[in-house]
Amino acid sequence: SSSSSSDKNYYYLIGSLLMRRMSDDIKYTGWATKRGQFKKNWKRRYFVLRHNNTLSYYIGQEFVKSALKGTLDMSADGIAVISGGECESVNWPREATKNTRFEIKVPGRTLYAFCDSPQEQNLWVAELRRAAGLVDEAKLEPQTGRRPVRKPSANEELQTKLRDKLQDLTQLEGNDRCFECHKEDPRWTSWNIGVFLCLGCAGSHKCLGPLVSSIKNINLDTWSRTQVEWIEAMGNKRAEKYYEGNLPTEFDRPDCEDIEGMEQFLKEKYIEKKWATNDTSSFIESEEAVNSSTFSENREENKDASYASALEDTMTSHNWL
Repeated sequence: SSSSSSDKNYYYLIGSLLMRRMSDDIKYTGWATKRGQFKKNWKRRYFVLRHNNTLSYYIGQEFVKSALKGTLDMSADGIAVISGGECESVNWPREATKNTRFEIKVPGRTLYAFCDSPQEQNLWVAELRRAAGLVDEAKLEPQTGRRPVRKPSANEELQTKLRDKLQDLTQLEGNDRCFECHKEDPRWTSWNIGVFLCLGCAGSHKCLGPLVSSIKNINLDTWSRTQVEWIEAMGNKRAEKYYEGNLPTEFDRPDCEDIEGMEQFLKEKYIEKKWATNDTSSFIESEEAVNSSTFSENREENKDASYASALEDTMTSHNWL
């Protein structure tokens, strides 16, 4: 009914405002796999560390709309953050190598978790220890009474470089507007489709599932070179050439606030390929662009394997192969 649709749109707008406000309070976010406190099973959770030193974990990445599963106060007395080989010998999954594990010990409980990579684990452990006040105060500079500036790790430098590149890409014509509703200043992406999105349309893309559309925030998520190269190579203009090649010029494009209308539009566009052309030159051009990417010269040793794998996965999920 129109009433239920209006209510849904109202709560969605409230959620969007909350997301913007909460983003300003976020220190670090990312996926990790944690062990349940009671059932002892392992499940992926989206962790959010805020500037008030609380660590929360959710079922999904859109944590404003996702179920909160737990919160820890990292500033509480008696807290400890342990990593790597120092972690307890619990029943870790096979994929949880020692250099991806970490534990948070609070009085009466231990949270066991592991990250997707050693680099992610290093970043999480560093942020958690800072939040818990576990940095060695003896290392403060006597002249200033402040901690010496820590040299960024190689992965931190890479993340800064990749995020800066994405920011630059949003200034290009076509990328400066949401691919779906054409709102200005998109801050989200569907990296495997290769387009930039606004917050509302990024949420609607969830109806497609991660195999069709994988959503990431430009500033809050962790990036690989391959993902950024694909977005750079494709972009909104090339994607439009394929996905909307047969879209009528008089087509009434839904607004991102019309959730039901947008989700129907996306399913017709990406799953049914209702307006797609048979011309795949956009993807051939994108592959050539990736091969000449500004990042490619730094990754010759694994460029062919990693890019070929990502490209094959993307093209298979969209039925281009």
